[in-house]
Amino acid sequence: MYAQNCDEKIFGVVYDLHDNLPLEGVSVTLVENNSEIQTIANGKFVFTGLCEQSYMLLLEHPDCVPVTIKVNSPSSILKRFYLEHHLNELEEIIITEVGQKKESKTGIESNMSSQEINRFRTQSLGDALQQLSGVSGIKTGNAIVKPVVHGVSGSRLAIVNDGIRLQDHEWGADHAPSIDINGANQVQLIKGATALKYGGDAIGGVLQILPKRHLLKDSLFGSVSSAYQSQGRGRYAFADLTKTYQAGNYFGVNTSFKGSGDLESPNYVLSNTGNKEQHAKIFFGRNTITQEWRFDYRFFSKETGILAAAHLGTIGDLARSIQAGEPLVISPWTREIKNPRQTTAHHTASFRYERRMTNNAKWDIRYSYQNNNRKEFDLRRGSFKNQAALDLVLQSHDLQFNLRSKPENDLQWHSGFSAQLQDNYSNPATGVRRLIPDYLRYKLGAYAVSEYIPSNNFTAEIGVRYDYDRLDAQKFYRITDWDRRGYSSEFQNTIISTTSAGNYLTQQLKEYGNLSASLGIKQALAENTFVFMNLGYINRSPNPSELFSDGLHHALATIELGELRLKQERAIKGLFSVEKNKGKLRYSLVAYWSKVSDYIVLEPTEEGIDQARNSAFLVRQYRQLPDVNLSGLDADISYRFSEQFSWSSSAAWINGKQKNGEALIDIPPFNLSNKLTIYPIKDHPLELRLTSEYVGEQTAFPDRNFSYNFLTDGIISSALVDISTPPSAYHLMGLELSTRIPLGIEVRLVVDNIFDTEYRNYLNRLRYFTADTGRNLRLELSYTF
Repeated sequence: MYAQNCDEKIFGVVYDLHDNLPLEGVSVTLVENNSEIQTIANGKFVFTGLCEQSYMLLLEHPDCVPVTIKVNSPSSILKRFYLEHHLNELEEIIITEVGQKKESKTGIESNMSSQEINRFRTQSLGDALQQLSGVSGIKTGNAIVKPVVHGVSGSRLAIVNDGIRLQDHEWGADHAPSIDINGANQVQLIKGATALKYGGDAIGGVLQILPKRHLLKDSLFGSVSSAYQSQGRGRYAFADLTKTYQAGNYFGVNTSFKGSGDLESPNYVLSNTGNKEQHAKIFFGRNTITQEWRFDYRFFSKETGILAAAHLGTIGDLARSIQAGEPLVISPWTREIKNPRQTTAHHTASFRYERRMTNNAKWDIRYSYQNNNRKEFDLRRGSFKNQAALDLVLQSHDLQFNLRSKPENDLQWHSGFSAQLQDNYSNPATGVRRLIPDYLRYKLGAYAVSEYIPSNNFTAEIGVRYDYDRLDAQKFYRITDWDRRGYSSEFQNTIISTTSAGNYLTQQLKEYGNLSASLGIKQALAENTFVFMNLGYINRSPNPSELFSDGLHHALATIELGELRLKQERAIKGLFSVEKNKGKLRYSLVAYWSKVSDYIVLEPTEEGIDQARNSAFLVRQYRQLPDVNLSGLDADISYRFSEQFSWSSSAAWINGKQKNGEALIDIPPFNLSNKLTIYPIKDHPLELRLTSEYVGEQTAFPDRNFSYNFLTDGIISSALVDISTPPSAYHLMGLELSTRIPLGIEVRLVVDNIFDTEYRNYLNRLRYFTADTGRNLRLELSYTF
């Protein structure tokens, strides 16, 4: 008979993941025979008398989450094991505080916790973000909302979802982010240009959406919720499920559905404003503390009706609609979405790998693929009735590498590089002139940021980033338009051929080198009170819409014209903030100023209405302003009077002017929000919240009014069309009641615009044709397990 040799050994040493120091007193259990030993002062342990096979080791420590690891015997080298020594402490912090890690040590940030996000599950990301000071929303009707930070949006605001910058034709006012807020656990808004990791072109800042962090434990958790709202008779459903294992494996899925019919103002139906939205996400990965990999797939789709009164046949009808005070088209309520309408389908697949080194350095690599298909359907007849008038497919490949160095002598470095390839295809089967042409875009970027932290009272950061941006587009131009805009002398060498339809086919090659830099300082004034100062230099390339737009933007009911002569924007932005983040009284006061050279703006033209096409539409054109100044103030303040009574307030004011003193268009007016939270019954989960939102009248605006001619009884007359004067100030009140009922179900009743106030929002691009929505009642049920 043969006897197995069982005199092998396993040597090991256990380290603290954060400071790389040995951990004493760690209980190490050999699961197969239940033998247990303790690590000594240098963190070492040894098991003897083992056979040649694999074993499971269970590592336990009072301040750590237990970890199970598979090892093989015999072991010829010293095995290293790492424990997250502060993980239990972090769980406690997350329960009692927001628990959000700052992206930048000196950046000026605003945060939304998961509890606040849950209050906006039935609404859009843009609606939720307006709860943060300094954030407004530019709207196309009421279902399409995109964030505006410090007066800018689109390409000037980077939206980063789980480390991946969103690529979804973000430039248009009707292009709301292709993100469902239900996929977020935390939201961070980094004001200023401090997050060089994601690009150097974000004059407004970086909006970062973060998922949940999964702990090393055997658990199954999730939530389900549903809701109904009176506006549009909307319905909503959401489900989320995550499974985690102590060994580090995890997977999960979440999905949501939103749908509504026509919305209503206090006095009439907003015809063809229905909305359908779907979201799904699956993910799986493995986290072993020292390294983690993860795969994600997200799908987002949205179908939105465009207000029927915004699409009319003649110049006279359009002018009368703007002047009428209410829509010229009011139909009975319906859930059906008809043309004109907009659809979006966005797919994202991503993979990332993170590794923490033994010297506490850390690196990660990420790849993502995004596919965004945007369609717009106009009022068409015959065989083109159901054919999209705009059909764009944008494919984006992104690769990122980031490195965080070992902290040494109060210094730490963050560096990395990124590469991007974009392919935009504009489907010619639409049968109409393409608004955006086919193009390829290549981007290469690299950044480095140094942190200097000599003490807990002072921190300094300095960073620099360089991006190379190349755009290669093929575009048709009408020869008459080409000559009228004076392109013949400057761009004659870009003409490839002349078509029989009287068009030039051109190839437009644009190359840009963008240098960006930032400097930030954080200084403690007193306990929990800090001063932040940040200075940034930003370069931004013009995006394809600004360069090449040429046609009808159906969702906005405007004709948009690009400009080939556009140059890079160059901006200097400074921010100063005083913050107190703990105690009964908390506040954040932010003052900012930015000077932008060659600022690109989309403004109405002198002609006002295009009369050369089958229908009449407002005309807007991109142009460049030599120098623009943007300055403003953001304020957040809250006070907890007792465990049952608290108050919070936020305000924002911004001033945007050209060097000659003329005001900029589409600058948000002053706004002030207040919230009063009451727990009427002590030790009972009943919560009452009263909200107040005041939006002032914008008094600084450019005059872009125009006259149009019309025929009455054979006589040609002229009338002025006012598209410049902002609407009056308004004040909205809201109420929210929430509690828990048996079985742990949370019930929330929300009333928006309690008094059914009729108002118009200056940043709503369809305010010319209709008022905004009236009172809305929402009933929500949710269960978390």
